[in-house]
Amino acid sequence: MNDHLTNAYNLCRTIALSHYENFPVGSILLPSEQRPHVFAIYAFARIADDIADHPGLKASEKIEQLAAFKATFDRRENYFNQRDHLLCLAVNHSIETMKLSRQYFYDLLDAFKQDIEKNEYRTLNELTDYASRSANPVGRLMLELFELNSDENNRLSDQFCSGLQYINFWQDLSIDKQMKRFYVPYDLMQKHGYELNDFYFDVPDDRHSQLINELLDWTETQFKEGKQLIDKISGRFKYELQLIWWGGNAVLQECRRMQSQLLLKRPALSAPLIMRHLLD
Repeated sequence: MNDHLTNAYNLCRTIALSHYENFPVGSILLPSEQRPHVFAIYAFARIADDIADHPGLKASEKIEQLAAFKATFDRRENYFNQRDHLLCLAVNHSIETMKLSRQYFYDLLDAFKQDIEKNEYRTLNELTDYASRSANPVGRLMLELFELNSDENNRLSDQFCSGLQYINFWQDLSIDKQMKRFYVPYDLMQKHGYELNDFYFDVPDDRHSQLINELLDWTETQFKEGKQLIDKISGRFKYELQLIWWGGNAVLQECRRMQSQLLLKRPALSAPLIMRHLLD
């Protein structure tokens, strides 16, 4: 690997590790030969997500920057800045050397574009469709990276990754409402007697908790089914996946404890709290 490519992967590592996650990203549990490619995958998703979430940009500017990032990924070099050029250099190298599916990266970009253009969801099916592009591609890329991408593993990975995505939605209810992003499906709000503004901005009560518990039950069912993936793989990736599941489950159980208070503040996970949920 030449110095330019080494610098590109080092940048990916810095980006991937500079953002807080509820689970490990490319930890030392993974074989050293795979870790740079893991960092490249997560850095790609992280930069695209940062563009979609940028508080100082108008929607049209976000779309323009996301298109420029995609152009850099596609190697249309007249669009790149130096950071994105290096990042995409590493990502394209990972795709070519590890035989990763390019379409999964396009799916991620499509999901982040949707995040800019769409701020509410009418049904759980709409939310599931979004997660199929915002979360599931990362899991499938990881399976490809470790040559574990059977049809059954892909199916379980989709459940696992979608579950993590939904947990993140419910964890961030108080933050997303300030950004006017409403991931609680409208038909579910109506089922519990709410309009959108009533649910998000009224003082939380028991009905709020009932709705949130229904969402958490739905999420937990999928996340637990996805956990079966851990039993189907071996090696060091298995232990990384176990840690990711523990972290996600700890957040899920803390969301259950907080219920309607999720609309007011985000759960804060400390090491003792995570250990308590691990021992439950």
